[in-house]
Amino acid sequence: MLCLSLDSGTITCKGLVLDADTGKVLAQASVPHSFVGGVPRGHVEQVPQIWSDAAERVILACLEKIRGRRSEVVAFGVSAQQYVTLDDRNLPNGTALIHGLNSSNTNRHDIARALIEGIVIGLAQGMNRLISLGIEAKELHITGGGAKSASMRQIVADVFGLPVVGFKVVEGAALGAAVQAGWTYCQTKGEPLQLEKIVKSAVKTDRKTRAEPRKENQALYADLRGRHADLTRKLASSGYL
Repeated sequence: MLCLSLDSGTITCKGLVLDADTGKVLAQASVPHSFVGGVPRGHVEQVPQIWSDAAERVILACLEKIRGRRSEVVAFGVSAQQYVTLDDRNLPNGTALIHGLNSSNTNRHDIARALIEGIVIGLAQGMNRLISLGIEAKELHITGGGAKSASMRQIVADVFGLPVVGFKVVEGAALGAAVQAGWTYCQTKGEPLQLEKIVKSAVKTDRKTRAEPRKENQALYADLRGRHADLTRKLASSGYL
């Protein structure tokens, strides 16, 4: 039983073909979304042609890779992840801030790293909330395109202070859509299949990607997390975010 899936993300559209019987991914494809000029700020989601064009190209690429087995595709799953940065009026005009620039760090490498660190620190604030509710983690599993980067995995480990491990199939949203499509197909055919069985065969961590938090960075990121939270509160309360 083959399951085709799409993950329509903010930057790219990804797809894959999963053999739900063996848990093996037979094909993968990815197409970036085109930049569209002449639309209002924050309104790229209102140009649907870029999403449908990318989806069509991904589907055709996946089907081309499995060629003689196309007729075995019986289920199709979709995951959509278009993120919109909202302002205080729930309009797509939210702003961002780069803080702490000086004469020694105003270069593309430091700014790119700061953008990644800002995203990860924001996620870490969410982890603090989970911990306050009694939910704890001993290890983090990372998925998505960024998970391919050893530098990204190390930043996540350092910021969270926890070991980080990636998956053998990094596009988790597309894989999850395929798993759900296969399970749903079996349900509708009157041949129920345990979801745990599909997940166990298809979702596997890659221990080679493991990143351990570095002790020398704990104090640095603890300070940055505190400053990030403080700046967010002050700027938001003043109407600047």
